[in-house]
Amino acid sequence: SIGLLGLIIGNIIYLNIRSFTFNWGDVLIIEAVLFWAMEIILAKKLLQDLPARVVAGGRMIFGSIFIWLFLLFTNQAVLVLDMTLQQFAWIGITAVLLFTYVITFYSGLKYISAVQATSILALGAPITGVLSALFLGKNIVAYSWFGLILIIFSILLICGFDFKNIKIWVGRKNK
Repeated sequence: SIGLLGLIIGNIIYLNIRSFTFNWGDVLIIEAVLFWAMEIILAKKLLQDLPARVVAGGRMIFGSIFIWLFLLFTNQAVLVLDMTLQQFAWIGITAVLLFTYVITFYSGLKYISAVQATSILALGAPITGVLSALFLGKNIVAYSWFGLILIIFSILLICGFDFKNIKIWVGRKNK
């Protein structure tokens, strides 16, 4: 659709991608995206019969089990014993953020399509860009702003936003 194309073009403009060299990092990210897509489809299926909090809780529990299995199979579980209280605190903070993300995402996924839900997540690029500018002192150049705006409009298109409402609203404000 036009919205998906706009989303891709918006990200290319925002990220200022002029050339692309495929490397091992790209392979790993594509692999992660495939796993993520499978997770979302599975969650969407489960949400037909289960509440979002149950599906989210299951995702967090099974995710924790897989992390522990990974640590065990790679002989890294012993490293947990050497962690400081501050490191455990950071793990706790990120766990709370992750659970908050999962519960809100799955709650929304129950009511909209998987494609709409994942497209809305593309707002992460503009939000991260603006937050990086505000808190990390990163500059956003003019063409990047155009890319960010294109991303936002593309997401609105994908979600079925009726742009006629903007004309009506703007028309009322100008009277």
